[in-house]
Amino acid sequence: MKQWAVFALTFVLLAAALVKVQTERIDAPVGPEAVLSLLADTEHELTRMPVSFARMSDLDEIKIGDQLANEYRGREDFSKDDPTTRVVQAYINRVGAHVAVGAQRKLPYRFHYISNPDFINAFALPGGHVYIGGGLMALMDSEDELASVLGHEVEHIDHYHCAERVQTQAALQKVPLGGLAVIPVEVFGAGYSKTQELEADREGTRLAVKARYSPLGAVRMFQAFDQLVHERTRRAQSPEEELSQLAQDTLDGYFRSHPPDSERIAQIQGMISSEHWENLVTEQPLEVVYVYLAQRAARALAAGKYASAEAAATRSLTLHPDQIDCLATLTSAEIGLMEFPAALANYRQLLEKSPPDAAAVGTFADRVAMDALKAEHFAPAAKYASASLDMQVSNAPGLTVLADAQMAMGDYAAAGETYRKLLSLYPEDAVSVINYTSSVAERALAAHHYPQAADVAAYWLTLQPDRIEALNFEAAASLALANFAAAADSYRKLLGLTPKNKEVDIHQVCSYADALSAANRGPAAAQEFHGFMLSERTDRNAKIENQIEIEYAGLLLLGGDSGLAQDLVDLPRGLQGSWISPELLARLGWWYYRSGKYGEAEAFLQHLAQVRPGDGSIQNNLAWVELERDQNAAALERFTGVVTGRFIRWAGGAGNSSGQWNTPQMGLAIALWRAQRADEAMKNYEVASTGEPRWTVSLQVQTFYSPGVAQSVAEMQAESVKRLEAKKRKGQAPPSH
Repeated sequence: MKQWAVFALTFVLLAAALVKVQTERIDAPVGPEAVLSLLADTEHELTRMPVSFARMSDLDEIKIGDQLANEYRGREDFSKDDPTTRVVQAYINRVGAHVAVGAQRKLPYRFHYISNPDFINAFALPGGHVYIGGGLMALMDSEDELASVLGHEVEHIDHYHCAERVQTQAALQKVPLGGLAVIPVEVFGAGYSKTQELEADREGTRLAVKARYSPLGAVRMFQAFDQLVHERTRRAQSPEEELSQLAQDTLDGYFRSHPPDSERIAQIQGMISSEHWENLVTEQPLEVVYVYLAQRAARALAAGKYASAEAAATRSLTLHPDQIDCLATLTSAEIGLMEFPAALANYRQLLEKSPPDAAAVGTFADRVAMDALKAEHFAPAAKYASASLDMQVSNAPGLTVLADAQMAMGDYAAAGETYRKLLSLYPEDAVSVINYTSSVAERALAAHHYPQAADVAAYWLTLQPDRIEALNFEAAASLALANFAAAADSYRKLLGLTPKNKEVDIHQVCSYADALSAANRGPAAAQEFHGFMLSERTDRNAKIENQIEIEYAGLLLLGGDSGLAQDLVDLPRGLQGSWISPELLARLGWWYYRSGKYGEAEAFLQHLAQVRPGDGSIQNNLAWVELERDQNAAALERFTGVVTGRFIRWAGGAGNSSGQWNTPQMGLAIALWRAQRADEAMKNYEVASTGEPRWTVSLQVQTFYSPGVAQSVAEMQAESVKRLEAKKRKGQAPPSH
């Protein structure tokens, strides 16, 4: 029966709270603060009950308050002890004692500092304990604001708000006051009724004024809270700006349970007028503001707001110079702002006073250097890395980033010198430079930035001569840049470096043949290639050897000897009499095209297309031949089929090299252009030339394609320039980069 009575009482109180909320509506967003909101609204109503209770004695109130304070002291946030916390605690004690002198009830008021910067609140316990959080202190600029907050909490005690709440809790739990279990701190931090909060505002301000503080401190405190309302509703610009869950919960409870700041400000301003406090406008500086400026600087630094961090740290150090952690923040901010001489001077101070903090600054410099490198801001990365090396001579992270940045900027001599220094000091870290160099070369080649790929590969070879990966990049880039002799040399070297007991890379073989054919179209190309064929290779794969045979036959064709090619056409037999697949023989058809034997090429490729009608590589090669045979309609249809994916695979099979960049999209563009379908042709031309920039280099086109193709491509290139100029005149062209 007693349980039902307690339930009924609780239900009535909650219902009353809902009515109270509607009559004294305080707007708040729906969110995770619902629990705190319910607690606050319910507690508002519970404070009405004690009027029917006998008021507890001061001794009992003090005893209960001390008991609660002892329980809270064990919490981590309440028990932190360091030099800065002790300084702030002593300051709060002094200001609090000064304010509490004017209280009506002469209780043993004691003040406690919760240093957690996310605790943006203050609260009081019965009997005289007042708590204030570091997050709330950080909003203050003057001692008058602190006095107004402490006075407000003293008045919650002075007017029995805290005591009544404890009595209500005891009544709900049906236990004597002495038998109460510890009450959650949120019960006291969640706020009181609107009437009680406004009362604490009024009387707390009176206490502050009695202690010779300006009432403007209270006004400015409420204005700071009002500003915080707006700040917390805007979207955070970075993860570092987002409030912690503790800060969110504290603020959610505060803004839900307290009257609107505008109403509280209006009340104080009315008192200033009615009490004739207009002349009390001078506020005293907050003596410990440097602590919160240092915290603000640290948070700004973490958010990458270096100018804000520098400003806050400088101001903090001006007020209180002997702050090692703040000096470290300032030094890091100066590095972020590239104010390197100032940063180096401060770093030397740190090195003398606190080597661990100096090391942390060096780590910061390395991090921003690496971040800049990852963002491809190479000049800043090099500057940050150099600053790191000025602070900590020859450190591995600094040398690594500097070498990478120098290489990315094209300063290969300096990059090589930095790498060799790193290699001699930290060989294990030098590997990362090689890996980064490899990634840059790979990205450059994939993006068709052939000069950069060639330069980076050449630089890499100065660090590691005969490195196969570097040679690969150098060879491919040289071939794309029409530096055919150099490409042939690189591919020959690559093939020579292949271990005798390993299969050769067939793509390298084909590219080697293409480079030779472009560098020397005479018999010498076939002769040099034949020397490779005769090299002693213990691992011989029939498919690869057959492909090599096809490449040799192609080079002979270009030199005027069609014997071997004809043998492969008549009786396609390769290594040890093995049959050569139609897919591989598509490459031989391309060599017929390259040698200008279009009739033979068409007949052979037609035969292969009948055998493998779905093979896109065969269809593509045949379409190029049809262009030369004035079969434009057939070529158009065949290219369309390849581009739209009607065939199993398009040109680019195992036998293709980087020299055979016979993009079907460009073939389609040429066929459309010759059919006088200019707009369609230009769309395909733009796609093909963007995907493979070699189509815009006349030497490349003239070397690997027929004069007719070269002419059509040149005409479309001229048309592209013409159209771009027309767009520029109309303001429709995209901005150049």
